[in-house]
Amino acid sequence: MLFGIEYEEVEQAFGGNLDPSKTRDESLRKEESARIWRGFFVLLEKYHRGVIEFAQMPIVEGRRYYVEARIHDPSNPLSGAIGHSIVIDEFGKVFDPNPEYGEFESLKKRRAAVSLPHELRCAKEIFEYSV
Repeated sequence: MLFGIEYEEVEQAFGGNLDPSKTRDESLRKEESARIWRGFFVLLEKYHRGVIEFAQMPIVEGRRYYVEARIHDPSNPLSGAIGHSIVIDEFGKVFDPNPEYGEFESLKKRRAAVSLPHELRCAKEIFEYSV
């Protein structure tokens, strides 16, 4: 969704999803996080995309965002160690990879649907450039 490409290509670039079992050990957590970020930057370069990072949430219609979130789930001990990501497309539609949530018409509707305490930490605007 973020790059407008097939899921299989994203999975291949990342080398698979984040392995939650590695988040308990600090060195493995850093290694696993670095692997995911390397895949992200490979895709940025391949598809001529750039990133502008914001500490605040200046969500503007017509732009695409990758948003880092933290969901505080007392039933999941890893929720404190593993971040969560959502994508907001240029129409304001929200895509959440958690099957419990899925897609929403807006960020406001997603916030209302998430029953657990949560916070949006920062946004990265993803833009396309020509070469």
